[in-house]
This record gives sequence, C-alpha cells and structure tokens, in this order.
Amino acid sequence: METCLALAKNLETRVHTQFLQLLYNWQWVDIDNTQLPAVMRGGERFLAVHMVQLKLLSKFPPAIPAEIISRFTMVSHKMSTVEAWQFNVINAIKRKFDLGCQLFTTQDEVVRLNDVQMFYWNVKALNLSRIIQHTNGNLTLIATIQSLKNYVEADLEVSHSFRGVFYFLE
Repeated sequence: METCLALAKNLETRVHTQFLQLLYNWQWVDIDNTQLPAVMRGGERFLAVHMVQLKLLSKFPPAIPAEIISRFTMVSHKMSTVEAWQFNVINAIKRKFDLGCQLFTTQDEVVRLNDVQMFYWNVKALNLSRIIQHTNGNLTLIATIQSLKNYVEADLEVSHSFRGVFYFLE
C-alpha cells in the first residue's frame, strides 16, 4: 500500500513539475516597439490572435488588399489548455489585462511569430505608402495654393503701386 501511495505521490509531483515547466515556457517578443507574450510550441514561438489584432493590426484601417492577405497568410491553430492558461496568467498578472479583458480558452487561436511579423511589416509598409501618397497629393495642393497666393500678392502690389501713380498725377 505504501508503494502505491509513494508512486502516486511521485506521479503527482512529476505532473505538477511538468505543468509548471509548460506554464513558464514562454517569452516576450517585440514587434515594432510592442511587447507581446509568445508561447513555445514545438520549438517555435506562437502569439495569441486576439493580442495580435488588439495591439498590432488595430492601428491600421481594415481594408487590406487581397494580394497581401494571400501572399502573407497567417495560419492559425487552436490553443491548447496549457497555452490558454499561459496567456491568461501573463495577461492577468504580468500585464494587468492590458492585452485584452477576455479569458483565453481552447477555442482561441495562436499564430506563428514569423507569420505575424511578415504580415504586420507588409501591412505597415502598405499603409505608410498610402499615407505618403496622400501627403504628396496634399503637398502638391499646398504648393499650388502658395504659388497662387504669391501671384495674387504680386498682382496686388503692382496695382497698389499704379494707384499711387494715379494719385500723384491728380
């Protein structure tokens, strides 16, 4: 009987140790000055889809061209129970729920860090080029307005100086 109790206790200790090792098997990753927790799965780092959307992709307009979506696909996978625990503990204790107020479950999804980085940087580049195009259009408009203003001011100066001549002649 003591042998069974000792084996059960030993098994419980091993399971507890393995669970704690899994629970602490994560690291911080930095994407564009945004820190996110990444869990380890098969030697690769994975991020919670909800956190990626909340902290990274929400900065941009939702209209992402189909060519970027098809070229830089992020394949998602369901979270394991341990991964859901990991994200919940990190979000609650380390980040005080600033990575979202939801509790993660096995219905939530994770994506590979490399896929997120490729997608994010391409979406950011697209949006920066859109901003530059918009700004360049505004700069052209501003330059045209400034040129017109200078022309009108010069024209007013000429007509003002002619008035002085007419007053002088009277």
